[in-house]
Amino acid sequence: MYTILSVPVSTPVRTELPFLFLNDRLLVEQVAYIRHLARSQYSSTVLRRITAVIGLFWEYCHYRRFSTVNLQQLTQLFECFIETRLYGCPELGWEPVSAATVSSDCAYLTDFFEYFHFNYGTLQPNPSIEQSVFSRESEVMQTSLLFYLYGRTKAAEGVQIKRQFDIKVEHRSEE
Repeated sequence: MYTILSVPVSTPVRTELPFLFLNDRLLVEQVAYIRHLARSQYSSTVLRRITAVIGLFWEYCHYRRFSTVNLQQLTQLFECFIETRLYGCPELGWEPVSAATVSSDCAYLTDFFEYFHFNYGTLQPNPSIEQSVFSRESEVMQTSLLFYLYGRTKAAEGVQIKRQFDIKVEHRSEE
């Protein structure tokens, strides 16, 4: 259903970029995203893995016969894709994969959709949710005259960024 073609590029950092073809049609959105990531010093191996996950998601959408969806349907499709990766799908020839692999797949797809949401206004199936973790005591501390000395990042202000849903990776010890 999908093909990944590695295209050599002449830059000192990158030797090849993976391009995704869906039914012999180049997915230009993936090319734009991969070019964006290539500027951030991602290795060719990681770029190829991200491309493969995008291809797997498209293959799953095709299998489920989804073409045009609203946000609720896309979120449900995203969740079902992640679950299918975890448990496998004989119809697609997918074997079950580890929770760690599913977690990275979820992160890759979430970043892909987030990139297009912020740059092109498209739907985002797994949006970030900000939650404050500071109590009333820390709010009082923030009114201190020395507050300007504290960090100004969201994390320093007590805001945690979480996804609407995340894959939890459990580490089990073998006995």
